[in-house]
Amino acid sequence: MAKKIGNLSSLQFALSQLVDEPQQDDEFSVMDFVDEAKKTDPKMTYTIAKNRIGSMCENNTLTKRSIRRNGTMINIYKKA
Repeated sequence: MAKKIGNLSSLQFALSQLVDEPQQDDEFSVMDFVDEAKKTDPKMTYTIAKNRIGSMCENNTLTKRSIRRNGTMINIYKKA
C-alpha cells in the first residue's frame, strides 16, 4: 500500500509533480531575453544574457523556476 501524504498517496503525489505550471505572460527564458535584446544590441550573446540574468537573480531583482519546454527543462524568470 502506498504511503499517504495528506490526501494523496506517494504515487499520486509523484505523478502530480510531472505536470508543470505553464509559462505565464510575465515570465521569460534566456533565449526570449536574447531575442528581444538583439533588437537594440546586435552583439548580445547567450552567455552575456545568462550572466546578466544570473546577476539579477542574485540581487533578488528576478526570480526563477524550472519548466519543461519541448521535452527539455529550462529556467524561466520574472520580476521579483
